[in-house]
Amino acid sequence: MKLKYAKHSKISLALAVGASSIGIAVTPSWAETLPKSARTTTASLGKISKSPTAISSIGQVSKSATGSNESFRVTQTTLETAESSQNRASQTSAESSETALPTVPSASPNSDEMEVREPGAIDPQLQQLQRQGLSTQQFAIDYRPQEPLLSAREIQFKTEPVDRTQLPQTELTDFTTVQVGQLTDAVRGPFRIEDPVLFTPTDLEERETGFFFSIFPNSNRAKGAYGVATLGATGSGGNILELEIEGGQQTAGLDLSYTQAAIVTENDSSIGYRISAFTARSPNDNFLAGGTTVFLPMGFRHVPWVNRTGGEVSLFVPSSKNFVFIPRVRYQNVQISRGAFNDEDIPRDERGNRLSFADDGTDDLLSVGLAAQYVDVTRDRLADVAVEGTKFQLGTEQFIPIGDADVTANRLSGGLVQYFPTHLFGFAEGPSVFVMGLAAGTFIGDLPPYEAFSLGGSSSVRGYGDGGLGSGRSFVSATLEYRFPIANFRGDTIQNLRGALFVDYGSALGSQGNVTGQPGEERDKPGNGAGFGIGLGAKVDFLNYVWVDFALNDEGRTAFSLNVGERF
Repeated sequence: MKLKYAKHSKISLALAVGASSIGIAVTPSWAETLPKSARTTTASLGKISKSPTAISSIGQVSKSATGSNESFRVTQTTLETAESSQNRASQTSAESSETALPTVPSASPNSDEMEVREPGAIDPQLQQLQRQGLSTQQFAIDYRPQEPLLSAREIQFKTEPVDRTQLPQTELTDFTTVQVGQLTDAVRGPFRIEDPVLFTPTDLEERETGFFFSIFPNSNRAKGAYGVATLGATGSGGNILELEIEGGQQTAGLDLSYTQAAIVTENDSSIGYRISAFTARSPNDNFLAGGTTVFLPMGFRHVPWVNRTGGEVSLFVPSSKNFVFIPRVRYQNVQISRGAFNDEDIPRDERGNRLSFADDGTDDLLSVGLAAQYVDVTRDRLADVAVEGTKFQLGTEQFIPIGDADVTANRLSGGLVQYFPTHLFGFAEGPSVFVMGLAAGTFIGDLPPYEAFSLGGSSSVRGYGDGGLGSGRSFVSATLEYRFPIANFRGDTIQNLRGALFVDYGSALGSQGNVTGQPGEERDKPGNGAGFGIGLGAKVDFLNYVWVDFALNDEGRTAFSLNVGERF
């Protein structure tokens, strides 16, 4: 139903005051039956003090309707107490006999409806108060909307109850969540995506504390089938101690970290930090085949493994709830080998191409980086997906020469993701989103082959295998994707089936020949290409969203990919 009011609405009140009680009668100028569940307006009288003095102040009367704050103007603001009413008993009785009592709403405590009587009707409850010898005094409140547009025309309020769990809301968690499986991956796609941890005071109150454990499977071209187990503990102050172990067909990794989240408030923010030690051992995407497989020498039918061991210290310096700077210092010892636990250093492949920057197959890398990240994204709470907003990251990493490798270089990279709420089509209720992603980067100076920008795979251009499109000193990539709901259901572990249509493009900008060892050209990687396809995703309780993508590239080849978490 709809509730209407005109330019000037009037609410009349009558008070009955006695020695031991105060009665209030309300008279709206409309008459209609309102279900209790549909009431969207409330009126609040200020505190009425009961004292020996004759006058008490009502105070400001406020009205809230459909989320906006408006106020009433009180035209008479005096109440008589019991003592003063006795002095005026004869005068009040005369006035009461001459003037009809105002309209009074009455409702039974067990009734589902509030009844509003026609003007001139006398409410039984007020009659009962009058029989007890209580005096009454009538006064009125004129309601005038503050908004000029509201005053100029008749307004209709829709009074249906609202399910706020379906309303989108802006969340900081896009900016703060550390997803399982990211810590042992130094690079996601062509460049590293930072994962600062920021909380608001509200986040801290709602955040669960204590021990946690998770385990989930995954697979990709470099690592094969593998699993990641995470054990940790969270504290009430935003601190996280975490141990992550990764193992599978072609991978072994471990990351031990301690994180203190940055706390963001309206007027002030604290700096957060993360300290980590790690080892990550697996084949590198740049050494995977494009059109030609290049193995290690000495008859080993193996692709090169890149084994990294090191540590990192990062700071999270928020300038606002949406913008944060991430300075960091990182050290790595990088060994080229034929397996996870093989100590033999192999500096060149079977064709004599360099696999490391130093001649002995081991590089020491020390870098100082600075990244700036901006996130302002609105998420649909019910579907748990981003529906509108912007993500942006720009970073630089300076390599300081140490050890035999003596690498001096600077890596620049940046990315932009934009969400546009739209509805081209869908098969169920829920948000549909158009996503645009752009990324670019370049490497200035000495470039070890395993640090080149790797193109191809689920993190860059789908339809190509991981690293199968190119290995460049520079790159650009772009993605257009339409995400839509397919079915809404809630099972024990799986819910909210969604689909996606996408087009990806990437290019090494002709820079594959400028990489040490030329891993892209030696493996006949095309250097640029496109892919398009479809995806199917479902939310899994302990994994967030799991996506399966099928893509066809511009060379007519197809590829499947399985991803835990949304790509953007």
